[in-house]
Amino acid sequence: MTSLKISIAAILIFTLVIPQPAARAATQLWEQTIPQKMTWSQVTDYGTLLVGTANNLLSINPDDGSVIWTRDDLPKTASFNARTIPGTPILLINDYVAIGAKTKIRAIDLGTGKEIWQTEPEMAYSIGMYPFTKEGIVVLFFNGFGTEKEGNGVYMRAYDIKTGAVKWQTKYSALNAFPLHLADNSGFFAKVDLSGQQEPIVDNGVLYVPFLGVDAFDLATGAKKWSAPFKTGHAKYKKSYAQPIIDGDTVYAAGEGIVYAINKASGEIRWKSEHNFGFISQVLTTDKVVFARLGGNFADPAGKTFKLVDPLGVLAIDKTTGASLWKYTGASGGITNIVYLPAQQSVMLTDATRLIGLDINETGKVRESFSVPIKFKRSMGGTEVASVGVKALTGGVFGLAKGLTKAAVGKERLDVPIALLTGKNGEVIVRGQQHILSFDPVKKEINWSVHYPAPGVSIFATTLMTALTVISATSAQYSAASGASSASSAQRDMESAWGDLDKMADRRYTASQAALQHAYVLTLVDDQGKKGVGLAGINMTSGTTDSQVYLDDKQPQYTVDEVEGKLYFFHGGKLKAFALK
Repeated sequence: MTSLKISIAAILIFTLVIPQPAARAATQLWEQTIPQKMTWSQVTDYGTLLVGTANNLLSINPDDGSVIWTRDDLPKTASFNARTIPGTPILLINDYVAIGAKTKIRAIDLGTGKEIWQTEPEMAYSIGMYPFTKEGIVVLFFNGFGTEKEGNGVYMRAYDIKTGAVKWQTKYSALNAFPLHLADNSGFFAKVDLSGQQEPIVDNGVLYVPFLGVDAFDLATGAKKWSAPFKTGHAKYKKSYAQPIIDGDTVYAAGEGIVYAINKASGEIRWKSEHNFGFISQVLTTDKVVFARLGGNFADPAGKTFKLVDPLGVLAIDKTTGASLWKYTGASGGITNIVYLPAQQSVMLTDATRLIGLDINETGKVRESFSVPIKFKRSMGGTEVASVGVKALTGGVFGLAKGLTKAAVGKERLDVPIALLTGKNGEVIVRGQQHILSFDPVKKEINWSVHYPAPGVSIFATTLMTALTVISATSAQYSAASGASSASSAQRDMESAWGDLDKMADRRYTASQAALQHAYVLTLVDDQGKKGVGLAGINMTSGTTDSQVYLDDKQPQYTVDEVEGKLYFFHGGKLKAFALK
């Protein structure tokens, strides 16, 4: 996960239902000196910790804090241009120099930090790279200048993951044909990249690129198979359109308030939905219906502020014809992602104040199959306090703050639901920045809820909500390190690169089986007499607070490894690791 920097003026802990036993204090595992201030950090598929600074890139051993390797020739990296290849011990670095617009790609051994391969520096402006492990290819997008044959434009180039050999190159579009957004590591010299666009996807050897509608390329040769053009990304906001999905022989995509059903083989647009004002931020398919989520919170190009874009709701579309079945715009103050509940024949979403189910079998007029108010019973010192109303400011899948409030503790809270996640027993977990609850869709009841209000949270803090919704990212974090992936015959010929990472991968796969049992919330803790900002670990089965750790910093910078339950805390030139489980 990326690092967090959060400013908190005043925070109180509130927990639900019954007095809970004191949370276990987290155990400090080790401490390490960091040569420069951390600018970003990331837990790899193998559990190692990558730390980027202004002048260095370091790899830290999670077991003892020792520095596995340091590269002082990779300054000003960012998490978007330093990407591990899932299922392999390879780290790709998009090594771009702003002055002179020179770029090259480096493939680095995660175990040793040594170069596996690198490309020759060239006059080009790299804007994004996407690895595809199964196919053994990484695709680089770059602005090419003065190409003799095809002229200036955005180009795609495919490299062999293991050798760096160029497989093919093709021109994707003219320059400035689609929006680019400010890069995470942009400094005095502004950098733009593809971080504001949805990522390309691969299916059966075909690469589907969503920047200009949907374009399909043969991943083996780079030949364009077809193009279905329409406007997708918004110049002002990042990821303002839905990630395309493939269902059977159809690609479902969205742009400019319209959902498109595209023939996967030919690129023919089978149907397009009615036009909707605002943004379509998610597409979900069932056997007969396509659902589109309307609106949400979207980041500005700098990623520092977010805007809640109306309307907020759900559109139901006939999967065969594209005709609208119904449109729901009853969400208010925010909206989460939508999830499908087949047993209840409903889709579920949450706005600022309610858990909402929508009957998928209705036509014409939508019916709410359930509407459950979000309530939190608070307990302090064993005395249960009555629930209070929710005054919501924000919402959206990974949605963030719309404004800043001087909320009074016990009267208002700067927090609304952000993401819905289905649990292993059919429950739905509702995640917010400072709250978590478990909902039983069969009984239509809240099983438990825990609320840790954080009034006075800064706008900058709330813009980092994506990193706090770690549960939804957990599967991506550990899936590539599973036993099946680590033993893949397609990758095992790179034996020299694995080293101790192989053991870490196996251990990590075992730990991943229980990873979804905990989530972590920044709040105020009392840890063995130390009171202040800290991290609380919440058991996702019971809603109890299992562990906590005091962070001696009002603006803590930290990274949580959800899989193995470790906290990496950066403070005063030191990196401290704590066991949260």
